[in-house]
Amino acid sequence: MNMQTGPAPGQSIERWLLLTGLLEIANVGIFAMLWLTLNRIIPGASDVLSLAGLFTTGLLLFVGGLYWLLKRARFFERMAPRPRLRLLQAVYALTGLSLLVYPALLAIRLLAGLPVERGDALLGAGLWLFGVGEFVHYFIVKINMRPDERRRGRPVPARLRRELERAIRQVRQVG
Repeated sequence: MNMQTGPAPGQSIERWLLLTGLLEIANVGIFAMLWLTLNRIIPGASDVLSLAGLFTTGLLLFVGGLYWLLKRARFFERMAPRPRLRLLQAVYALTGLSLLVYPALLAIRLLAGLPVERGDALLGAGLWLFGVGEFVHYFIVKINMRPDERRRGRPVPARLRRELERAIRQVRQVG
């Protein structure tokens, strides 16, 4: 399957950014419905670990969708460098910390001798891993590179990482 990594021929960038942002945010609801459905199917899947995985994935999808919508509105271009840098650093930290929720809760439960339902742990791990993938895609490297980007021989930095690096450069230039 070939994921669309930019506007299709004849599609404006503004329309692509709008659709991409809205779809990412809609995925939060889709994952919540998936969680509800799987809780009915998988015995013991409706405990804190699966909720932690859902939280991580939902937060990262929401942040990604919001980023595309703000990018469409040229929010980052209009914002002064220092506040933009602080905002991006806060988003980076918040989403990065959200990746610690599932493993921390699992470790606490195991160390405290609390029961861990297999269905809850597996569903939580699956959702958490999806959230890890979203974090990598938005903050580290672009996962769905175009063929011309793959031929360059090195990974393309993720969008929010590039936005953060641009803000850092602009703050340094201003002094």
